[in-house]
This record gives sequence, C-alpha cells and structure tokens, in this order.
Amino acid sequence: MTVVANIGGNLVDALSFAFGMFWEILWALILGFALSGAGLIVVLARRLGVSLGSWLARTAAPRFLPPAGVAAAMYALGAGRGVETRTAALPALVLQGGLFLLLVLGVTWPVGDSRVVWGLARSWMMRVGGAARGAGGAR
Repeated sequence: MTVVANIGGNLVDALSFAFGMFWEILWALILGFALSGAGLIVVLARRLGVSLGSWLARTAAPRFLPPAGVAAAMYALGAGRGVETRTAALPALVLQGGLFLLLVLGVTWPVGDSRVVWGLARSWMMRVGGAARGAGGAR
C-alpha cells in the first residue's frame, strides 16, 4: 500500500511540475504575441490612415483569424513536440512550416481572401441547409 501511495504522490508531483512549466511558458508566449500583434496593428492602422476599430472589424480580423486558427490547431495537435536534438529541430521546423503554409492556403483557397472564402462557405451551408429542409419537408 505504501508503494502505491508513493508512486501516486510522485505522479502528482511530476504532473504538477509539468503543468507549472507549461503555464510559465504559455503565459509568456501569449503575452508576447499579443503585445507585438497589438503594436503591429496600431502602427499599421496609423500608416494606412484608417480608423482602427472599423479597420479591424472589416479588414484585419477576417484575414488574421484563419492563420491564427491553423496555428492554434497545429499547437493543439502537438506539432513540434518530441524534438530532442538541434539536428532534429530543423527538419521538424521545415515540415511544420510547410504544413502551416498548406493549411493556410487551404483555408483561404481559391481567392486568397478569407472573407470571400468564409462567404462562399456560408452560402454553401445555407444552400445545403435549405436543400435538406426542402427534402425533409417533402417526405
């Protein structure tokens, strides 16, 4: 019984330590990216001479959200974990960069503008939903 309790205690300690390390890195990454992104957006809006709020809603957000979603999905799926050496890091970086590029292009294909792609997807979903309702009502 003591051995099982000792193993359980060690497991809890290890998980607590791992979560602490994860949290220390995660909040720094989030804060760093948020601050640099906010600075970039403010400078860009001033250089373009547009109102920041309307520019963010109409132009920037629809173009920034798909790549951010792809990056978040890749992170959630564990891209980059398991790289043990510097030698293995470069091929992993190249593969992840290529995967990111392909996924972002896939999200914004065929026109390169995610607003248009989301509009096409929305109209397709409405057509499919309307056809399904029409078929369901005819039965």
